[in-house]
Order: sequence, then C-alpha cells, then structure tokens
Amino acid sequence: MMKTSNWSFSRKLLTVNLAYLLPCALLIFFLTKEKNSQIEFSAKEVYGLEYSKVLVRLFMQTTQHRIFSESQSPELTARAKTLETSIEREFKELDAVDQTYGDTLLFTDTELNNRGRGTASVKSLKTQWQDLLQKRDSRDEAYAKLFVNLQTAIAHATDTSNLILDPDLDSYYMMDVVTGSLPKMIEIERDLFEKMSPKTSDDEKAKTLSVIELATVTKNLNDLLIRIGGSVQTTLSEDKGFYGTLSRVQNEVPGQLKQFESAQNRLVRLARDMELKAIEGEVISRSDAHVLVTVDTLDSLQIFYDQMSQALEELIDVRMAQHAQERWQALVLTLFVWLIPALLSVWTVKRLGSSFGSAVARLLSQAESAHQSSSQLAQASSVVSSGSTEQAAALQETGASMSEMASMIARTTDQASNSQQLASRVAQKAQEGEGVMEKLVISMDSIQQANSQLQNISNIINEISAKTNMINDIVGKTQLLSFNASIEAARAGQHGRGFAVVAEEVGNLAQTSGKAAKGIRDLIDDSQKQVAHILQLTLDRVQDGKKVTEQAQTIFNGITSDIHLISDQVESVSEAAREQQFGIEQISKAMLQMDQTTRSNNSAAQTAAQLSDQLSGQSRKLSFIAQSISGLVFGHRSAQPLDSGNSPKEVPATQDHSESDSRALVDKITGTSSPVARIEPSQVTADDPSFKKVS
Repeated sequence: MMKTSNWSFSRKLLTVNLAYLLPCALLIFFLTKEKNSQIEFSAKEVYGLEYSKVLVRLFMQTTQHRIFSESQSPELTARAKTLETSIEREFKELDAVDQTYGDTLLFTDTELNNRGRGTASVKSLKTQWQDLLQKRDSRDEAYAKLFVNLQTAIAHATDTSNLILDPDLDSYYMMDVVTGSLPKMIEIERDLFEKMSPKTSDDEKAKTLSVIELATVTKNLNDLLIRIGGSVQTTLSEDKGFYGTLSRVQNEVPGQLKQFESAQNRLVRLARDMELKAIEGEVISRSDAHVLVTVDTLDSLQIFYDQMSQALEELIDVRMAQHAQERWQALVLTLFVWLIPALLSVWTVKRLGSSFGSAVARLLSQAESAHQSSSQLAQASSVVSSGSTEQAAALQETGASMSEMASMIARTTDQASNSQQLASRVAQKAQEGEGVMEKLVISMDSIQQANSQLQNISNIINEISAKTNMINDIVGKTQLLSFNASIEAARAGQHGRGFAVVAEEVGNLAQTSGKAAKGIRDLIDDSQKQVAHILQLTLDRVQDGKKVTEQAQTIFNGITSDIHLISDQVESVSEAAREQQFGIEQISKAMLQMDQTTRSNNSAAQTAAQLSDQLSGQSRKLSFIAQSISGLVFGHRSAQPLDSGNSPKEVPATQDHSESDSRALVDKITGTSSPVARIEPSQVTADDPSFKKVS
C-alpha cells in the first residue's frame, strides 16, 4: 500500500484536485445522458412524423381513389388509374420507412398484435390494397377496412414516437394538427362526399334523416376547421416562448392557413347549399363537379398537411439543436469548472511552497529573536526590580514629609479660624460705631431745625419793628393834629380854650407815646442784632459739625467695609487651609497606594524574569515546530532541531507558581479574569496529532 505520510503538501493538494475530477466526470456523464435522452426523445418524434407522413399520404390517395372509382367519367376514371400508380410508390416508400424506423416505432408483428393492431402492419396494409384492386364490385367494405387500418397505423406511429407526449406547447399544438385534426378531416370529407348522394327513397323520414346526416357532417367539418385554425394560432403565439421565434413559420404559416381555410370553406358552402336544397324538397344528387371540388379540397388538405409537417419538423429540429448545444455547453462548462481550479491549485501549490519556505525561515528567525528578547527581558526585569526598590524608599521619605506638611497646615487652619473670630468681633464694634454716628447726624439735624425756629423769632421781631414804626407814624400825625387843633383853638379864642387844653393833652400823650415807641424800637433793634448774631454763629457751627459728622460717618463706613473684606479673606484663607489639609490627606493615601504599586511592580518584575526564562525555552520549542512544519510541507521530516544545543529544557516546577502570579498580574491590570492559554512542552512535538491529521 502506498504511503502518503512522507508526501509533500504540494503532492497531496494535487492528488486531492485530481480526485475532484471524478465527481466532475460523473456530472458530465449525467448531464450528457439527460441531454441525449431529450435528443433521442425528439428524434423519435421525427421518426414518427416521417412514418405518419407516408401513412397520411396513403390515406389521402386511397380516399381520392375511392371518390374517383365511383365516377362514370372517363377523365376521373383515368385519374383513378394514375392514383393507383402513386399509391404503389407510396407503399414502396412505406416499406423503406418501415425498414428504417419500424423497429424503433414498434411496427413489428409482435408489438402490433400485442396491442390488437395486427391488421395495421405494412404487410397487411399492402395485402388489403391488393385485394381491393382485385375486386370489381362491392369495394365499400374493403375501402372501409383499409381506411380504418390506415388510421390505426397513424395512431400507432403517433403513440410510439412520443408525438403525443410533446413537451412544448408550440410543437404540441402543431402535432395535434398534423397527426390528429388533418387525418380526421380526410375521414370527414370522405363521409361528406358520401352524404352528398343520398339513397333515393319515398320515405320522408329517410329523406329527413339523410338531410340531418349531411348537416351533421358539414357541421363537424366546419368545427374541425375552426379547431385547426385555433391550434395553428396557438402554435404561432407560443413559438417565441420556447427556443426562439422561427421566422419562416411566423411568416409563411398564416398565409398557408388562410389558403387552406379558403379551399375548405368552398366545400362547406357546397355542402350547405345542397343541405338547403334538400330542406326545400329538391332532389339532390352528386355530380362530377362535386367530385372535383372534393378532390381539390383533399389536394389542398394534402398541401397544407405537408406544410404543417414541415413546420412541426422544424420546431422539433430547433429543440434538438438546442438540446445538443446545451449538451456541449454543459460539457465545456464542466471541464472549465474543473480546469480552472486545477490550474489555480497548481499555481497555488507553487506559491504556497515558496510562501511556506519563507514562512518557516521567518519562523526560525522569530524564534531566535524571541530567545534574544527573553534575555533582554530578564535584564530589564532586574533593572525594574532595583528601580522599584529605590522608588519605594523615596516614597517612604516623601510620605514622612507630607505628614509634617499636614500638621503645619492643621496649625495654620486653627490660627486662621481664630483670626476669623477676631475679625468678626471688630466688625461688630465698627457696626456699633456706625450706629452712633448715625445718631449724631440726627442730632445735628435737630439743631439745624432749632436754628430754623430762631430764624422764625427774628422774623417776628422784624414784624414788631414794622408795627412800632407804624405807631411812630401815628404819633407824628397825632402831634401834627394836636398842633393844628391848638392853632384852631387859638383862633377861636375864648371858645376854643377848652379844645386847646384837650389838644395840648393829646399832644403830650402823643409825645409820650413817641418816646415810648422809640424806646421799644431801640430795644427791638438791639434784640434783632443779637438774635441775628446768635443765629449766624449757630448756623456756622452747625454747618461745621455736620461736615465733621459726615466725614466721620464716611470713615466709619470705610472701616466697616474693610473689616468685612478682611473677614471674608480670613474665611477664604481658612477654607483654603482646610482644602490643603484634605489634599494632603489624599496625597498621603496616593503615596500609600504608590508604595503598594511599587511593591507589586517589584513582584511583577521578578515574575517577568521568571517568564523570560519560560519564553527562552518556548522559543527553542518554536524552532523545533518550524522544522516540523518544513518536513510536513516539503515531504521530509527532521528528527532533531537545527541547533541541538538549543533543545527544549524542562521547565522547573517553580515556574508554574510564577506563571500563575503573572496571570494574576495581567488580570489585575486588564480588569479581566479570563485564563491565559498555555502550551505545555509535551504538547509541542513533531508527532503532534494535529500535524498527523493534516497529513
């Protein structure tokens, strides 16, 4: 048995590709078989059509012979003799067709007898025709037997040649016209010809029956003509839905159908005219003209049959050509489907061989690089470990300094709190002084109001002075009146002496009043001057006191505002001190965490050093794996690594613990707990089951 374990990957891939050819060959076989069966099916239809065409021509010519033989006209009798020669030629052609297609279409005596059609064989038909010619009288029964057997032979050819099972609508309806409707029309036209010459009888019932039979046959002929037209139209409309439109069929068949219908309608009109005459009571009889019309109609039927047979044969030929083309297309496509992957696989194998070679070389290079990197990682881990130790000591010193700063900031916070309380008390005193100054301003306003009242008194004194002046005027006028009265009393003499005394007394009183008024005026002037002096002095001092009070109030307001500002700043300092104290506490916590992290880094550095040892061992295993892959791809296997001095070493048991520590560190950093895949040394060998599975 051939060993494939030492085969190269390229050879294995090519072998698989060649094995892929087997299902392709099976696919070609079944596709070709299917298309061949379809072609054979259509070819058998052609065989049946060729066989049927000869039988239909025989059926047509024997029918015409039957019509001519009943005529007494020498011309028609001569045509009957000519037909006999033509019928003999058709029988010879039938012999040739039977020899070619008879076995295929089951026209053997055994098959015909099994189907009860033994009288429809070619030999039997020829015998019946010869017997018919030898008879001089009573040929009707012989003709009828021959016609029945010819129709049976046509039906047998149709059944055994798959024509009745035609799969396409266009050819199916054309087949119905060629193998069904047209042979049936020959029979109907022969029957119509016989009904055109009814038997003479005096029985009215018999006459009526003859007319009914003629009308029935005429109607059957007309219905069949309509059916043929519908089938041909269906063929034309369905032609484009299958294997493309046949231009000849589409262009010529409609005109041929029109000519055929015109010829057949002539016979139908002739039969209906005879039918009307019979209904009207006229005696109808068949003449030579009727014979010629019937024969011409049969001739047009034969022409139309040949035309439709040709159209049907073209439809079948197109289908066969399509199947043959599809067969070759399937064959070419299948070969193409196999050939392209085969070429691609050859190209891929070459590329993969080159790629695998370079990949193995790179893998070995990477293994060496990994070994060097593991050494550098060990050195770096040592440096990181010592640096972590120094960093831990520095963090401890920094933590102590932060503790001292925290205590100093706490004292600053207490002093700021005391200053804030003192500023609050000073602000309260300033507010009280501001209230006193407001009261002083109110008192100055009251003094100013008193000055206003003194001004009112001065105004009253002025009014009294005005009134005193008025009294002085009255005194002056009184003295003048007293003097005038004395003058008038002196003039009166004795009579005016008493009036003079009164006038003198009035003058004295007026003089006394004047002196008193003058004294009052002098007092009022002195009082007015003193009041004005006091009022002016008081007003000046009130104005000075008000200005001083307003200045003092402004100063107290500024002091109060500054004290509030100082209080706010002291509060801000106190708040900042508290925040600094909180920040120092957070920094202290962070320093503790950094100290813990430094310790963890130190531990991780030690673990990394251990992992670097493992990486060095696994890089050696990677080199061995690369050599195993090279043997797998290129068809040879190396039992030893390229560098025997770098063979894999056993991993110490302590490395399991360090590896678990490294996994825990990775989980802590990444925040995950998924296990890290690990390759055991025993799992990485040249006899790995996965490699054997590939081979």
